[in-house]
Amino acid sequence: METITNGNPLVINSLIIIFIITIILLIKSIKNNTQKNRELVKGASLFALVFGFGCLFDELFNIFSMVAIATDSSAGVLGIGLKFAITPTIIGMTIFLIARLGIIGLILKEK
Repeated sequence: METITNGNPLVINSLIIIFIITIILLIKSIKNNTQKNRELVKGASLFALVFGFGCLFDELFNIFSMVAIATDSSAGVLGIGLKFAITPTIIGMTIFLIARLGIIGLILKEK
């Protein structure tokens, strides 16, 4: 739970909303297993992954800009900044993997 509170609240809340949408689409796909519903789940999960990586690069840009300005920054400060930057990526990958496992389950259920 600490990992979720480490990142930017706007980004983390956006990823949680994407996760909820993905779960709703998976539940909808269980009830009505069509190709369209599976494509929607794939799209939402891929969006979560790309959004997480986009936030990572944005945070890395900000971190390195601040390190360039500061003359006496320590490795600990950089480590904490990287920890905060990686959080959205981890959450985005988790959403992506959960959705892909759901899609695999839907395909197995179909056969």
